[in-house]
Amino acid sequence: MPSAAPSKIIVAFCGFTNDATGAQLASFRICNLGGGELFRWPLYNIEERGQVNPLARGACGGGCVLRPGQSSVCLLPAPNNSAPWRAIFLFSEENWRRKLADLPVWTREVLPSRLLTLPVREGLSDWVGDTSTVADAPFRSRMATVFVRSFPKPQPQTITTNVSSPSKSQ
Repeated sequence: MPSAAPSKIIVAFCGFTNDATGAQLASFRICNLGGGELFRWPLYNIEERGQVNPLARGACGGGCVLRPGQSSVCLLPAPNNSAPWRAIFLFSEENWRRKLADLPVWTREVLPSRLLTLPVREGLSDWVGDTSTVADAPFRSRMATVFVRSFPKPQPQTITTNVSSPSKSQ
């Protein structure tokens, strides 16, 4: 079932602050300007301009649902280099398939894997630390999978120890 309107996500850098220990944090406001509910996954990446691999990865809270017109603020540890960087957040439409990720692992194990795969969109912030003009960042779509980890069931074990008797010398 398609969403009510195309999703539109704005991720804006708000500035820096410090936590209780004095570590510098970057503040981002995430806005849902679309017509449907979006789920912000708790994961984020920090991308350094000109680099292929993310500079850092982490989690920002436990994820949240953003209704149309709603926004939220995420505080991330700020990179301590001078290169331009940006934050990348992941979003999915808030629908029944996304809600399957909230089920307990034992329940997800019985579901077909096709139900545990859903599209994810990236919300890219503006570049931080770069004073030149940067074009609007495009959204990139990709498929993400909710991984179901099945843990082995404990099996009864018997511990045996070989005890040799001391040899008697004559």
